[in-house]
Amino acid sequence: MTDLLKKFQKSLARRGLLQTLLLAMTKLIEPVFETRKVIITVNDLRNPVRNIAPKTSVEVKVLEDYESTKKTDLSSLLDDEDIRLRYEQGQVIGVALAGAKVVSYMWLRSGHHYLKELELTMLLNGAQCVTYNGYTLEEWRGHNLYPAIFSVNLEWAKARGFETRFGYIVASNRSALSSIVRKGGAQELRKIRLIKIAGRRFWWFGPTRLDFELDFTPEQQRDSRRIELCSPKAHLLWRNA
Repeated sequence: MTDLLKKFQKSLARRGLLQTLLLAMTKLIEPVFETRKVIITVNDLRNPVRNIAPKTSVEVKVLEDYESTKKTDLSSLLDDEDIRLRYEQGQVIGVALAGAKVVSYMWLRSGHHYLKELELTMLLNGAQCVTYNGYTLEEWRGHNLYPAIFSVNLEWAKARGFETRFGYIVASNRSALSSIVRKGGAQELRKIRLIKIAGRRFWWFGPTRLDFELDFTPEQQRDSRRIELCSPKAHLLWRNA
């Protein structure tokens, strides 16, 4: 009880009474009700890619194979076996290096990609890729590293014939959204919300703002059922039966 009281007092000082009460209510109903909202973003790689430079002295590049990661300390940030498996799947990682130290990174891949935030699989065709899982060490933030890596990843993908880059950002992460939209030239494609009620899953697909083809399917049905995204003016609430 003492720990709960301390957490309540800390939240009260940080968020105020209303937000603290709303947060407490959310935690209470979380086992029964949960919702997450994600923004899907897109870059048309047939257009020129913005060249974004970091604001500090680092080397920004794509590590094209697993062996190149061994010349860095990437395995101190990510599990080495996971890194190896991602490369076996054809993924690459863009990094900002201070010497051999990785201070920021972002993955890029093609093929189907599972979005755990939405519990959906993104179905990509051969001309489409996705950037995901970007991270910058706290002490290196504010130096334009995330947008710089984003730019290098896009150039790498464009040079290899990809025409479209998709991405996704949790709606509450406004700083990441600003980085790739304002600086990286990305556009918001649509919002998707996952709603879970007593274990049942529902998805709300917001209207598309642009003319790009992108399909999703629930993970466990990825081989048997495809869901097309709504038309630009339509909303869809789809339930996983």
